[in-house]
Amino acid sequence: MFNSKIIPWMFITVQALLIMLVVLVDSGNTSITNFERFASYFLIIVGILGLIVSGINLGKSLTALPTPNKRAQLQIDGLYKYARHPMYTSVLMICFGIAGLNGSFIKSILCVLLVILFIFKAKYEERLLSEKFKGYSSYVKNTAMFLPIKLSSK
Repeated sequence: MFNSKIIPWMFITVQALLIMLVVLVDSGNTSITNFERFASYFLIIVGILGLIVSGINLGKSLTALPTPNKRAQLQIDGLYKYARHPMYTSVLMICFGIAGLNGSFIKSILCVLLVILFIFKAKYEERLLSEKFKGYSSYVKNTAMFLPIKLSSK
């Protein structure tokens, strides 16, 4: 249906649009408590740090697209030891923090849409990573997708 080169760019385009809307949509003058303000800034700061650290962890494997580049190596250390997609988690933390600072229901809905997009994007990326790296399926079984919480059926 779609060219394999179009799909990654579609993910990136929709992601950029949702992030821009979270940042730019005017949400009115909703007041928030000091705790909500603190929690929002905390999410933003931790998210920024997570982006920096996970980018450093990826090194030469870093790419904006959900397709592994030719120099990619399977990264399972650093933040990738705890979550398969710490960059996505970091972006979500930043966006939810921004939504929280504004007390915006609309921005929160946009963040939920971003979560849904990241689930589909991560599954697409993981299919490509499992084709490229033999050990990826074992990594998936032992590492959570976004948060360092592995839900067990035991």
